[in-house]
Amino acid sequence: HTVPYFTLRATSLVNGGFDTDTTWSKNNWTISGGAARMSNNDGDLTQSSVMVVGDTYKSTIVVSSISGGSITVKFGSSGGQTPITTAGTYTFVGVCAGSTSFILAAAAGTTCVVESVTCDPQHVTQWSDISGYGRHLVQATAAAQPVYSATAGQGGRPGFTFNGSSHYLKATAFTWNQSALILFTAKAITASGGSRAMIDGNATGSAQIITDTVTGSNNRIYAGTNLAMAAPNVPSFDTWYAWEALFSGNNSGFALNGQARTTGAAGSGNPGGLTVGRAGGGGVAFAAECIYELICANADFTDAGERASAVSYLRSNGGV
Repeated sequence: HTVPYFTLRATSLVNGGFDTDTTWSKNNWTISGGAARMSNNDGDLTQSSVMVVGDTYKSTIVVSSISGGSITVKFGSSGGQTPITTAGTYTFVGVCAGSTSFILAAAAGTTCVVESVTCDPQHVTQWSDISGYGRHLVQATAAAQPVYSATAGQGGRPGFTFNGSSHYLKATAFTWNQSALILFTAKAITASGGSRAMIDGNATGSAQIITDTVTGSNNRIYAGTNLAMAAPNVPSFDTWYAWEALFSGNNSGFALNGQARTTGAAGSGNPGGLTVGRAGGGGVAFAAECIYELICANADFTDAGERASAVSYLRSNGGV
């Protein structure tokens, strides 16, 4: 799984190209000739009930001409972006606030022509498995979908951000037994609440990678037995790493950035699937994290060179 291969929730906004004089609620605006127009006046051009308060959206607007005032893209009644005063193509990303309406607000004395506008949710419904096995990580519930950003990753790379309270992605259960190897590029984001499961198997505690915001010694991997993350493999919050966890009974191990593994017993549980952002079986153990890439395998590396190559790839690709 890598960030370029994903699906976002579909937009509810319609007629953003102003092909017909329908759908929009107009206050001194007109729609004709494939454009929305304001003539030396002010008012809101609105579509109601097309957003979710608290969710993140991206809007691209094409303004072919404007004079005498400004246009403000608003994600809800309180989600105003930077006013537009010159012609051009503009993109805004923001959080919906105040209402569920998408609004183009023209200030007093504005004369303008808007050729098109979009309003796209930035919430992930599927993170695609590119191995060919179809183990896609999915989320159909809007409130549980993590947020995509083109710049959330390390060094301005893209990334998915999980909020630590409701966001997670989960694959349909499949046969995946120990030895199970999980590698990923991510950072754990500081959040209150103690132990949080960044990754797990299908059921709670079947292949957990756990960070703890209260007690650092509780950072661990777990598949029936706790294996503490020992120095130098104890993560700092808000820092990007290439993470590596092997679940293999008494020969389990954990490492950051290709360092020598912390080894020991982590239990004999089998993942049986994959969950990102919380414990596999639910509960409150949601993790605040941002993740860029994820690799899973059903066996450990065959030698040190293979391991070094995989970790080097993750670090190079993820900028770690």
